[in-house]
This record gives sequence, C-alpha cells and structure tokens, in this order.
Amino acid sequence: LALSPKNRITLNASYRLPLADKIGKITLGATFIHTDANAAVQSIITPNYLIPAQNQLNLNADWNSMFGNPIDLSFFMTNATNQAMVVAPGGTYQTNGQVTGHVNQPRMWGFRLRYHFGD
Repeated sequence: LALSPKNRITLNASYRLPLADKIGKITLGATFIHTDANAAVQSIITPNYLIPAQNQLNLNADWNSMFGNPIDLSFFMTNATNQAMVVAPGGTYQTNGQVTGHVNQPRMWGFRLRYHFGD
C-alpha cells in the first residue's frame, strides 16, 4: 500500500506518584511513536518520494480527586518536540517540477478540568 510503513511501534508508560489519598492521584505519562521510512508509489504525477523515519513524543499528566474533591485536572501535549514531518507527499511534478507534501500537526498542549456530580 502506498505510504504504508513496514513497521510502526508505539510505547506507552505511566507512573502514579505515591501520595496520600487526601492529596489525590497524580499520574505522569508519555507515549513514544516510531514510524519506519516509507516510499510513495511512483506515478506520472510524482516521482518516488521517501518519507524518512519519524518519531513523535506525546506527554500527559492527570491529577484526579484534587485534595479529595470531585475535581480532576489533566494536562496534555502532543508532538512535544515540535518536529515538522511530511506525512503525505504530493505536488505538481509533471507540470512545474515541484514536489510538496502535507506536514503533521505542530506541538499542541492544553488542560482539561472535570467536575464529578453525585457519587
């Protein structure tokens, strides 16, 4: 299949801090994704294009039951290293000799706040 790497490996790890229940449950996590290099299928529109191997790191932190309250706070960050990677080559090679591509999303981060109603 075009643009299909031979291997893709995802490693996920999380660690819960050993804290008292009155503080809450704090968990730190990371996800590492490796994708092998792969080549686009050659056609009359674009020549062979090798997408290099890519690595991505995503991070997260969760604080559940903050200080014994029904409130959870989460932090997340995708593409923590902010690497620009071509995910889909394209272009107008046949008409003007350009080979272009679509890049992945840049670093993104944010917070989530959740309140639990009732039991």
